[in-house]
Amino acid sequence: MNSQQPGDIAGNPLACAAGIAVTDEVVEKQLEKNAQRLGDYLVMKFEKSKKYGVVREVRGKGILLGVELVKDTTSLAPYPELGMALKRTALKNRLILRVDPTWFAVAPALTAELSGLDELCQHIEKSLADALDELARGSRTAAA
Repeated sequence: MNSQQPGDIAGNPLACAAGIAVTDEVVEKQLEKNAQRLGDYLVMKFEKSKKYGVVREVRGKGILLGVELVKDTTSLAPYPELGMALKRTALKNRLILRVDPTWFAVAPALTAELSGLDELCQHIEKSLADALDELARGSRTAAA
């Protein structure tokens, strides 16, 4: 059988052209530098969440960041209940957030603006505070 496909494992010409165009944009606009600048800004903002006593560490590269959640910063015990509550409260606050039971992650666009990151951080902080309140109410109810 003699089959003439427009693309195979050698690469689809349209997909290759799109990849080259994207790479050209990243290089020309120096988006990797913007990603580092925005990432540093996000780390600074997320570090402020340590005031809640449940953030162990903020880590990542550029604007791909993760925040590890713990019961307290002394024992560093995992806090999966907080992650599950954070999923619920984030959605209530109109935020789609990648949440594992013990961490959450963000990956804004390379072209994001500081104002957009500020809004993202406000929604995350509100969701985290709401999740902690939800858990506190639940433990008070269970104790009663």
